Amino acid sequence: MTEGTLLQNWRLRLSSITARSIAWVATFIAGGIGLLTLIASAFDIPLLTDLASCCQGICLCTMIGPLVFALQLALLETYPTAVRRFGILNAPGLLVGGLGLLSVALYAVTLFTGWESPAEDIGVLKMFCLPSTRQGMLTAVFLVFSSGALGLLASDHRRADDLAHVLMAPVAIGCYLVLISRLLGTDALYELLGVRVTLKTAVAFGALGAAVLCFHPRTWLTHVFTGARGWSLMARRLVPVVLLVVPLFIWLRIRGQREGYLSVETADTLAGLGAVSCLLGLLWLTARTAKQSDKKRLEAEAQYRRLFDTMQEGFVLAEAVRGEKGETVDFRLLDVNPAYEAMTGTRREEVVGEPAADLFPTNEPWLDIVGRVAGGGKSSRVERFMAATGRFYEVLYYSPRQDHVACVFTDITERKRLEAGLLSATHRSELLARTAGELLKAPDPQPVVQALCGKVLEQLDSQIFVHFVADEGSGRLHLSAHAGLSDEEARGIEWLDYGAGICGMVAREGRRVVVEHIGVLPDPRAEMVKSFGVRAFAGYPMLGQDGKVLGALAFGTRNRDAFNEEDFSLMNAVADEVTVATIRMMTEENLHKLTWMMTALNSSTHALIRARDEASYLEDVCRITVEDCGCAMAWIGFAEDDEGKTVRPKAAVGAREGYLAALDITW
Repeated sequence: MTEGTLLQNWRLRLSSITARSIAWVATFIAGGIGLLTLIASAFDIPLLTDLASCCQGICLCTMIGPLVFALQLALLETYPTAVRRFGILNAPGLLVGGLGLLSVALYAVTLFTGWESPAEDIGVLKMFCLPSTRQGMLTAVFLVFSSGALGLLASDHRRADDLAHVLMAPVAIGCYLVLISRLLGTDALYELLGVRVTLKTAVAFGALGAAVLCFHPRTWLTHVFTGARGWSLMARRLVPVVLLVVPLFIWLRIRGQREGYLSVETADTLAGLGAVSCLLGLLWLTARTAKQSDKKRLEAEAQYRRLFDTMQEGFVLAEAVRGEKGETVDFRLLDVNPAYEAMTGTRREEVVGEPAADLFPTNEPWLDIVGRVAGGGKSSRVERFMAATGRFYEVLYYSPRQDHVACVFTDITERKRLEAGLLSATHRSELLARTAGELLKAPDPQPVVQALCGKVLEQLDSQIFVHFVADEGSGRLHLSAHAGLSDEEARGIEWLDYGAGICGMVAREGRRVVVEHIGVLPDPRAEMVKSFGVRAFAGYPMLGQDGKVLGALAFGTRNRDAFNEEDFSLMNAVADEVTVATIRMMTEENLHKLTWMMTALNSSTHALIRARDEASYLEDVCRITVEDCGCAMAWIGFAEDDEGKTVRPKAAVGAREGYLAALDITW
């Protein structure tokens, strides 16, 4: 925050505090005058009577009016919610205003008809409405206007403050004229229908008017003086001249003529000099205020231009182009800032004055949004992808004035990239968490591996995956699962030697192998997968706890030439999960085999104890092997020490009749 901004904020705070202080002082003055007048009249205290000035003949309503209004205003400013909730608190003020309105009506009847109502016809109202007891015409108007203003302030209506100021402004001006009339010694300004307004009445209602104006200084009426624009500054400078200097010259002229100090010619000359002096003063104040306003305007324009040129967001100001029926058909660019030039790669001279239809794609809904905002609609914030730059922007549309729209462009490409990465990471984490449980629970993890790798292909934007497992019997790799390959292509790589191709190298070396840009850079390792149309291929080993290679898992893509780190992270996590599932399956198989062996050994021991001869024992061993170990057939034979080295079967279970005899078994 700049030093100028801080100073302006402190000035606003100080002016607000000063206005409320003045309002409270004026409220106490109005209430104090009413209270002193009421006490002086009730108890006939000479000192207070003298201070009140002309207290004799003052009606009761005039005495209590300023006091009631001051109390009502103080309650309204201190406890506004309670006053607005309980309308009974406003009743005394409305009652006093009603009595004032009744007095105005009686004065009007008397003025136009000449009729005076006798006391016996009025009843209890004779305390307020008889010609000898009612307040003056001007005072009654003050009562009516003050009561209406305070009632509006208590209503909490949106425009109540404005209307209250409209009612209190004549009261304040009337009281000022009464004071000036007292100063000049003329009756014309404070005597109406033969009844004068006392000095204390003018001071009390003038203070009340000032309090109302100062408690709520943000209305359209007082904004002329409290605003920050040049004409408000000029008005504040002219107020002291109008209120003090002009009455001073008039007083000098009238006083001089009455006392004989000035002749008529001299008084006229003095009046002319005063008028010229006031005019010159007004001209000087006007010129000085205009100079200060121009200086502030130039400083504000320079500050705006610096902000406009240095802001990181792109800015566009456009004007609506209307059709024959008044509809928005296009927009013409009026100004752009350097940030927008950098975003779009265009120069200001190339776009300013040009129609927007020639600069932006016509298939985007920007015209409807901009047309609605420029026509007085609410501001709108949308996200757009600009194909010309290949980047995402958040665009704020708002209307600074009718048929104009301003657009603020904020580059959100990086935020979009982070959001997409976060969303992708979330999906990948959910995928891994869900399939990890399935792999651990499935009795045969192979179908789960097939489904998992199919989902991983979608996340990686890949089209091929292969899963090889090590076959200890053949010493080769066997294709266990695949996706993205035809049956013929799968048969071609069903068996793979260690070191052959990328997966063979992965299994032989026990480390990750990545080959990218296959279609551009020649690599002998990728000849096998190159025929599949693969442009990037990554293989991961499946390592057991002892470092033994259990197989290989690989992914390939036809749409791009390389993988990123997020892809490698996902592939590595999938390989780890598949490895854990494979180790679990192999451990369970070994445990089952060990269990069968122990069961068969235990049963064979019992059979040996129960055996009557060798033939029955061998027969029991074959039966135990088939029944307990899950074998389809078991037989036992003895090697003969003959020339043909034949093997003669001694016992068999599960073999067909004559099957072993037909075999030529040797050792």
